Amino acid sequence: MVYIKQRRSVMKQTPKTILAVLVVFAALAIVGHFDMEEADRQESEYCSMVALWKQDKAAGIPEHDRRGWPEFKKGEVTCPQ
Repeated sequence: MVYIKQRRSVMKQTPKTILAVLVVFAALAIVGHFDMEEADRQESEYCSMVALWKQDKAAGIPEHDRRGWPEFKKGEVTCPQ
């Protein structure tokens, strides 16, 4: 008799547990999406700044006066030429 009461108690908590797991999963999916968007934005900005650096280098501008950034992530990020 005690076993049956305990089992009913567990069955009542099961939907709450499933809901909690689904909420956590949804939150992680949303955070992962925004994290990927931010990584793409940073890569795009990096490539734009490297392109500016290379343009100024081709124009013969000294390093300390150039716009942009030197290619410090060489091998990690592949920017379109």
